[in-house]
Amino acid sequence: MREKILSTFTSVHVINLHGSTKRLDKASDGTPDRNVFDIQQGVSIFVMVKRGSHSKRPPQYRSILGSRAHKYARLAEDHLLTESVPIGPVEPYFFLTDKDFTGQDAYEKGVGLDTLFRLNACGMVTARDHVLVNFDQASAAKLVENFAALSEADFRNLYTLQKDSRDWTYHSAKLDAGKSKIEAVLYRPFDVRYLPYSRSSKGVLSYPRDEIMSEMRFEDSDGKRRGNFGLLTCKQQSTFEFQHVLITTQLSDKCTVSAQTREAGYHFPLYLYPDETAAQADALAPTERTLNLDPKLYAAICEAAGIDPADTDMARENPLSLKEEGGAANAAEGVGVLRSKAMPRPRTPTHLSPTSARVQVRRTVATRRMPTADHPPVVTKGRGRYGVLFYCAERW
Repeated sequence: MREKILSTFTSVHVINLHGSTKRLDKASDGTPDRNVFDIQQGVSIFVMVKRGSHSKRPPQYRSILGSRAHKYARLAEDHLLTESVPIGPVEPYFFLTDKDFTGQDAYEKGVGLDTLFRLNACGMVTARDHVLVNFDQASAAKLVENFAALSEADFRNLYTLQKDSRDWTYHSAKLDAGKSKIEAVLYRPFDVRYLPYSRSSKGVLSYPRDEIMSEMRFEDSDGKRRGNFGLLTCKQQSTFEFQHVLITTQLSDKCTVSAQTREAGYHFPLYLYPDETAAQADALAPTERTLNLDPKLYAAICEAAGIDPADTDMARENPLSLKEEGGAANAAEGVGVLRSKAMPRPRTPTHLSPTSARVQVRRTVATRRMPTADHPPVVTKGRGRYGVLFYCAERW
């Protein structure tokens, strides 16, 4: 729509009155920013003019922060539009605001995580966290028992369960709960909880994202869990500096990384396991664990870093500090881009020296040693290209 506006009108003036109750902005003098209406959503005024054969002018932008009275007073001024400053909307989003795209060139040189990792998806959605997410396994198991033993009225009363929604209903959850298995989930950073997990959508869980979570739950024929690592991050950023990255060995929730509405968490498993429950239509399909990485990109990374491509054990016994050689950069690089809907782009080491490339690759993988009392979690705040701190997010 923004692109259409720019192509249709001769001149566009944007007066950004801000006022979002979620952003908590402040004026230059430190006073809290207020909305001009009694609403939560921020407000802008667009003045758009279309004049026959006149040549187009760059969009003009003006920002007003502060109290409601201050904004009313500024809007009453005759010269308001003449004090606007020109902005240059950047493809492909054509934002009509003064966004900071510092570091975009460096960002574009990276590889999107959704390109590097072949399989990824948003974290699972329960739709009823207060009922389904439990602090211990016993409570989760008792929940499953209550689905079977209690009447609907008693169950709703016990768990303060309100009306059903489109994607979660009591009757569908009750039918599906008997097929569920109690699983650990990284519900929030350093907060492992338990819930009844089923592979069916709109059952006991609204969206289990089993195409991803099955890779974290894979078991051998003897029932032994093989294990996996998952990289968690957000596709879009709407709050402060980019630090939205975790590594987990558990299932993950849509809000594991951030509870902000626009910062849904995505899950990138490191390994893919063969589906032993389905008939293999392809005789050449892998029968062993494989890396969930684009083969060509992985080969290029291995060549630049001097790594044997056959060495798919990406875990390292000793995690490296993010302050080591090879890629110290401004953590804010590309933040303006990440506030759009673009996926984070870590810089691959294909253009780095072999020494720094090895450090860069080893930074991006999980550590086999989970935090314990003797080995506390790795929380070194380095400034790698990803602009991140890679947390081991459980067992603190």
